[in-house]
Amino acid sequence: MALLLNNCKKLGLCSMQLLRSSSAASQIIARHSSYQSKMFPGYSVIYCLDPIRTVCIINRLKRNSTIVAGVMLPVSYGLEMASLLPYSVAATFMLSAFSISLFFHSVGYFCNNVVGFIYSKKNTDDLIISYVSYWGKRMNVETTISDMEYIESKNIHFSPLFNKLKLPKRKLTLRLYSKGKIIDESEYYRTLGI
Repeated sequence: MALLLNNCKKLGLCSMQLLRSSSAASQIIARHSSYQSKMFPGYSVIYCLDPIRTVCIINRLKRNSTIVAGVMLPVSYGLEMASLLPYSVAATFMLSAFSISLFFHSVGYFCNNVVGFIYSKKNTDDLIISYVSYWGKRMNVETTISDMEYIESKNIHFSPLFNKLKLPKRKLTLRLYSKGKIIDESEYYRTLGI
């Protein structure tokens, strides 16, 4: 039981309550093998990125800070021109809003077009790729294996954080996190042509 507990902690498959029950092993196996998509019936999940919500939040913060910075400029300038706000305070508000926006845009650069899930339909070449767009919205792209190009970075000195996933017909380049969770290895490697 201790070995099972250690492996499940590493994989993050189960909670501590599930591990304390007597039928923990059967529940783990059943839970691990049932990665059928609820959003797309008939499709199964072959790849997922657990911190995709964090990526989405960063991109939405980027969007919101850009809106605040865009609204802050005319409001601060108008209040300063109406002598309701001193110039130093107005300049501080504008500078801080633009600094925060610039920070989220620079951090968000690494979060653009990150693939969160890849869904595959059994016995066909149909795929659905879910990714996070520039402004933090989840986008789903229906494609086939033949319409996709997987480009793995071949660098000797370091392993890359992201590999490219190109969809030439849609003129779209996505980022596939190299250490994401592969759920169905055989289907994943067949899909990417590795």
